[in-house]
Amino acid sequence: MKNCLTFFMLVVVFACEPSAKNDQESTKLSPEETAQDSLFNEMMAIHDEVMPEMDHIFRLQKKLKTLIDSLQNEEATDPGMLDSLTNYNDDLQDADEAMMHWMRSNDFEFEGMEHEEIMTELASEKENIIVVREKMLNSIRKAEDILQQIETP
Repeated sequence: MKNCLTFFMLVVVFACEPSAKNDQESTKLSPEETAQDSLFNEMMAIHDEVMPEMDHIFRLQKKLKTLIDSLQNEEATDPGMLDSLTNYNDDLQDADEAMMHWMRSNDFEFEGMEHEEIMTELASEKENIIVVREKMLNSIRKAEDILQQIETP
């Protein structure tokens, strides 16, 4: 009986092994697919890096808007300062819109496309998200700088 059980277990192990190998071989990506996945992941890493900053942009806009509203009610307000604050707020809004546009305009459906077309599309979108990242980070930095100058007497 013990020999039968051992034999049965060996049969099961050896019977399953080839299909496991076949499954692994069928899930291996071609060099083209690997390159596409790599470029896609690079692009999405940039997106994922700055996406959390959308909330930061919203908070900065809220602070700037409150400050702009209060300065508009003061008669002695420096018009240049009010214009600067408005411009910083506009820059934050532009950065927010750039990210939203980038996300809405991409579905990343490449069915029926050749490898080179896919790589060109991904490289272009990687460059686009780099531009969005720079726009977001620069507008945040500028808004934080001006708010710090105003808040620190």
